Amino acid sequence: MKTTLYLITFLFSLLSYGQQNCTYLFEYDNAINWTQVDLNSNSAQNPNNRILIDPTDGMLHFNATPDGGNDIRYFRNLGAVLGDSWRAEFEFEFTEASNSPQSIAHPIFALTANNSEPVREIGDGNPENFSDNDGIMVYIYNGNGSLADIRIRVLIKDGNVLVPGQFCPSAPIDEGTDFRIILERMEGEFGRLRLIDITDEQNPDEILNCCFEIPATVEGLRFLQHSNQPGGMLTRTLTGTIDNSCILDNFREDECCLDREILGPPFICEDDPLSTFSVTNVPGVDYNWNVLGATFSGQGTNSITINSLTGNESIIITLEMTCGCVVTTLTRTIIVNESLGNGWFDDDLDPVQGAFNNITASDPALYPPGVTHYWEIYEASDCDPNNTAFLNEATNPIPILPSPQTGASFSFTNLLDPTKCYVIQHIVSYDGGHCSVEFRRVIVSGESESIANNGSGQTASSINQIGSKDIRIYPNPTSASVKIELANGLGFKYVVYDESGRVMVEGDSKVSKIEVDLSTLADGIYTLNIEDETGKKYQHKISKMN
Repeated sequence: MKTTLYLITFLFSLLSYGQQNCTYLFEYDNAINWTQVDLNSNSAQNPNNRILIDPTDGMLHFNATPDGGNDIRYFRNLGAVLGDSWRAEFEFEFTEASNSPQSIAHPIFALTANNSEPVREIGDGNPENFSDNDGIMVYIYNGNGSLADIRIRVLIKDGNVLVPGQFCPSAPIDEGTDFRIILERMEGEFGRLRLIDITDEQNPDEILNCCFEIPATVEGLRFLQHSNQPGGMLTRTLTGTIDNSCILDNFREDECCLDREILGPPFICEDDPLSTFSVTNVPGVDYNWNVLGATFSGQGTNSITINSLTGNESIIITLEMTCGCVVTTLTRTIIVNESLGNGWFDDDLDPVQGAFNNITASDPALYPPGVTHYWEIYEASDCDPNNTAFLNEATNPIPILPSPQTGASFSFTNLLDPTKCYVIQHIVSYDGGHCSVEFRRVIVSGESESIANNGSGQTASSINQIGSKDIRIYPNPTSASVKIELANGLGFKYVVYDESGRVMVEGDSKVSKIEVDLSTLADGIYTLNIEDETGKKYQHKISKMN
């Protein structure tokens, strides 16, 4: 099985395999650095039934090596504990196995924590009689006693416990087959077994590339062993050779540059949860997302979109990224901010007749903790009481105040030209600007001054002569009733019309201040006409909404 160095380099460079930069390289030219254990009770019948290092051909030989009560092996201390990521590879020529009711079971290449037997102590074949030794090993075995079912797999030992599971069993292999076998550990938790059939050296064939998991408690590996399996039967024999063993420590072939954090906003808005979360896209990586508390789209890609919420307080996003055999798991918890509602700020806008002085506005709504208010005032694009656009809003709107005001209320004095119209902007948001909701109202100059609100797509109040002290109508908008108050102390008549001009409510008051019940009216905009005892008339718009 020995080949020239040129042929080996050529062959495995094509497959990205080969012995380059080995931390430990063993060519079995001599046995000086190896410890031999040879307790072959069958040596009298056949002294050659053992494991031998032959310096004449530089290979390690399994010569019809039996099991039974035979501890036959070579081991070598690497001098240092292997890291969490390494690759071990070697050549194995499978020559022959016994054909008995119970065939072979040999850990032909074992990396172990100590120098005791890799799998079992010498004993009576009791399956509980395991050695106390962590180990990850390449294991050639037969499951049904037939030469048609000789296989290679991984065996894992955790102390004196054989880790359950069939780790990467191969398809049946044939006598007379040469293999390059590669055993890897990656990040401590993952492993891989590769089998490459190199019987035809010009046409190597990878027949197995299999991933498996490794318990984190399997650790401290620092010995290389080639061994039989004491505790079986003498008729379980293996013939074959091992050559060109290479261990490359602190190495992982499947190196993926993966993000270590899920990118996206730290909050989701209850009213509008649509949000994107992602990691950098790396070709060849499988992305598996799980979201607790929300529905999403984008499974299988590096980016998902949250579509709707199924919980109230938070969502938990988990992403598994599989690169080769390595699975990287990221988790992130996203806070769900409560709805800020579709409320408005009140209509206590009380400028003096002919000038906008001492105008105040307050937000009476109750918000959860961590909410900020941001107030600003702009010149309106026109004096339509239903148009809340700023002057030059599409290009460069200029706020009237030198800096915005914060807090739950807003006020300013002697800052506005009474011949123009203005828009008060009120933004409510969580600290950091998350989940903002904007409300606006219009202040209209002249004899038809008005206020409007587009906070939820609904038009709010329109009030005549807000600047005068002649009359007050409040609250507006209202859900039930409005109060009418004349400053001159006179009685008055009033009529409420709907938008089609029908009379909905009317009355005659002998006093200057009354409350008019509007609770039976449907939500909408109504016109209120008032005429006092002197014949002076007023007209107002009232918004009725629940």
